[in-house]
Amino acid sequence: MKLITKIVFTLVLFASIQYVNAQEFTLDFSDPQVNCNSTTVCYDVTMAANISNFGLGSYNLRLFYDASRIAYVTNSPNVSNLPATYSIGGIQNNSGDLTGFGSLSFEASLALLEIGVDYTPSTPQTVSNTAGNILQNLCFAILDPTILSDNASCFDLIWVNETSRENYTNAVTTINNASSGTTADLTGSVYNDLSSTSNCLADACIADPCVPIVDADGDGVCDVGPNPDPDSADPCNPNPNSANCTNTMLTYELDFSSATVDCGAETVCYDVLLSAPQNFDLGSYNLRIFYDADLLDLIDASPNLSPGSALSTSYNISSINDMQGGNMVGGGSLPFEDNIDIVDIAVDYLGSNPITASTLRNIITHDLCFNILDQALVTDPAVCIHAVWVTNTTEENYTNGETTVNVAGGIGVTADNDNSIYNDLEPSGEQCLINDCADPVVYELDFTNGNLDCGLQTMCYDITIEAPEDFELGSYNLRLFYDADLLDLIDISPNLDPGSALSTSYNISSINDMQGGDMTGGGSLPFDDNIDIIDIAVDYLGSNPLIATTGPQIITHDLCFNIEDQALIADPTVCIHAVWVTNATEENYTVGETTVNVAGNIGITTDIDNSIYNDLDPSGAQCLENACLTAIPTMGEWGLICLALILLIFGVVAIKETSINLSKI
Repeated sequence: MKLITKIVFTLVLFASIQYVNAQEFTLDFSDPQVNCNSTTVCYDVTMAANISNFGLGSYNLRLFYDASRIAYVTNSPNVSNLPATYSIGGIQNNSGDLTGFGSLSFEASLALLEIGVDYTPSTPQTVSNTAGNILQNLCFAILDPTILSDNASCFDLIWVNETSRENYTNAVTTINNASSGTTADLTGSVYNDLSSTSNCLADACIADPCVPIVDADGDGVCDVGPNPDPDSADPCNPNPNSANCTNTMLTYELDFSSATVDCGAETVCYDVLLSAPQNFDLGSYNLRIFYDADLLDLIDASPNLSPGSALSTSYNISSINDMQGGNMVGGGSLPFEDNIDIVDIAVDYLGSNPITASTLRNIITHDLCFNILDQALVTDPAVCIHAVWVTNTTEENYTNGETTVNVAGGIGVTADNDNSIYNDLEPSGEQCLINDCADPVVYELDFTNGNLDCGLQTMCYDITIEAPEDFELGSYNLRLFYDADLLDLIDISPNLDPGSALSTSYNISSINDMQGGDMTGGGSLPFDDNIDIIDIAVDYLGSNPLIATTGPQIITHDLCFNIEDQALIADPTVCIHAVWVTNATEENYTVGETTVNVAGNIGITTDIDNSIYNDLDPSGAQCLENACLTAIPTMGEWGLICLALILLIFGVVAIKETSINLSKI
């Protein structure tokens, strides 16, 4: 009986332990928020646990998606619902062609998104056993316009777990318990993917065929669509007394694209963009813009009628004027009124072929190019482009006539110019062109100070960076292939000694030693039968960037390896081999190369592809043969040893003889 009791107790205890270890979770996407104008979609990421009030210490969300159709928006996540004490541990978004590594239909343009969040132990996030625990808000830009126009065009968001990862990656989604500090066993958890058969968004942006509903001819009957009054051919027959039956005034939004700077021609160009909250046929427009004539001068050849421009169809340019306003001090409140120019461009679309202003995208109505008159625009951070739409508010006493957009006559609606949105070129941010014409910074990455410890059987290196000109180092992502038959990265690396660049203010976003394993055929590395990949990401905090110098090399990281194969120190043909992951060497082994980024406030970039990467080549100092053996004396050294022994013998004999003579006296 006692034996049976012990067996039952053991089984109950084992089942309890398994229950604790295998905590089931449900991960889901909810509440898709589609913005038809900016062509973005956002999702809430939610979690539910199989136990109530699970204390969430940290998590790592990992997702696959098709990079040819959508793109992660870097200013996500929107962490408004998170407690005050948390840190985003690292965001990585890499893509590439991984054809043949698994079964996903979009593996030729596979993207892996990784987002880590840590909560402090004193304030863990509590997850209930019901849905609605929002962890994160993820936003994506929609690259494929059919997603918002065709109900059959949908896309995938796939959770990365032990099943779905296949051979694409070794990392999976993880959830950590705050109280134990351990990673939860997600066996049996539910991952609700968004699939290409159900994740369809077009309904959010396809306009109702029964709008606009207006009474343009004033007969008391609603006009529907292009027909003057409802009839059997119309898709709906609205009630004339409906609140929707009004003389609709359409609003729109005018904007500028990002600046395109041509340093050789000394020009800056913009697309003029138009969007609207509902589709309408564009009949004509008159664009009027104030700009600072001390800095810019409109090029008469503008607009550039590129194929992507709305002007590629049938149109008539009524006029293009660059009016020299000159000194208009006192005419209003513009800060550049001492030298104002006014762009005035009028375009009519021929009646049979109007352009449709779309709710789905910005249409390019015009391309504007300016000569740069003052080089301070690209050299002085305090000098920035300033251009202002002429509206009923801004025209003041400078001019008569504002920007207007007119609807094609057949639709029976007009544009509300006064209440539409006009986005100016404000003299900040992207309009400050400081260093837009500076050459990208190149740098050199190297290994130095190789240090072999024969007792510990370890090999360590400093990783150094230098550049032909000083620049502020904002962050870097070091990625290395190495031969896993010979070496294994020690987890305590990097060693943050006083000589390390990391002795300043920094944040280590991630340290990964990814076990690539047998990747034969993935490229041309001679050790691809057993590859490991080091991935170390470091950010310098904005107020304290590190200066990469033209003088001595700075040590960005210290790497130490265990020696796995004694042939390294015994066989002259076996040598250390490690290769930087670059756009040339990544081949089909991995997605994502080594990157070095300049601190954001300097306004220049690094030339990653043309920088210098010095590998650990399997020759010379990387061949450690006999490095741990005691040195054998040379013939000359043996001769000195023998001479010393002979002199020692003579000395001993002489001392003995002296001792004997003294004893006789």
